[in-house]
Amino acid sequence: MTIKVGRKLIWAQNAIETVYVHNKRGSSVSPGDVVVLDTTNSTATEIAITVTTTADDKAVFGMVIEHIANDGYGLVQTKGPTDILNADAAPATLIKPAQ
Repeated sequence: MTIKVGRKLIWAQNAIETVYVHNKRGSSVSPGDVVVLDTTNSTATEIAITVTTTADDKAVFGMVIEHIANDGYGLVQTKGPTDILNADAAPATLIKPAQ
């Protein structure tokens, strides 16, 4: 279902939100990988990401939706449904059902 409000705002059911990020992990990331905000390498104009093995990491930023090479740029999904989440690569405590 899609609803158009006025001329500019379009709301689509099951829409996703993505953010263009810089991979500072030290190796590539793959679609479905859960990533965290890299506060050391992020700047006022650039969002850097890395991975974590920490349970309940409050810096979880989203899920990679395309292959991103080390020190490369790509898209991370921050909102919306998915069928590519790589739950095997993330600690089980990072993945919680919505409350």
